Amino acid sequence: MSQNDSHNELEGLKPVAYNKRVFSLLSYILMWWSSVIVIQGFVLGQSMLPPAGKLNFYQAVIVMLLASLILGALYSLSGTPGLKYGIPFTVQSRAAFGPKGSRVATIIRAIPAVFWYGIGTWIGAMAINQITNTLFGVGNVWVYFFLFQVIQTLLAYKGIKSIKWFDVTMALVLVPIMAL
Repeated sequence: MSQNDSHNELEGLKPVAYNKRVFSLLSYILMWWSSVIVIQGFVLGQSMLPPAGKLNFYQAVIVMLLASLILGALYSLSGTPGLKYGIPFTVQSRAAFGPKGSRVATIIRAIPAVFWYGIGTWIGAMAINQITNTLFGVGNVWVYFFLFQVIQTLLAYKGIKSIKWFDVTMALVLVPIMAL
């Protein structure tokens, strides 16, 4: 590895100044909202209402709101140095695990992310499948799953700014749809 490559690698581990960060408070709120709609709003809510669950509509809404607030608080607590000072997780974990141990912590943190990636992709594929079946009488959940995988991979490949743009846009699109 050349000295220039080493320098570029270390640049990514430095804290990011507040005015140079990709996410603002508003974009964090909108991304949290879009996550709440998908995970708590559809999956958790569907499993609590009859015939699968025994809660009425208002009880399910309260449970969904509490779950999203608890998750938001836990995510905020675990990511406070990153949010407040712009310190990457890999650097944060060095304090507890050391330079080599932080690699293990980062991999352990990535494992649930991979599963959530697959779960989110499957939920999206099932939703599009249901919509196309209802509207056109045709659908293939595996085709939609593959397409979602490709789209999500392209968004990730394009970087964090494209993910921010997509999540914020989807939150702004989903809110009015949900209000209808």
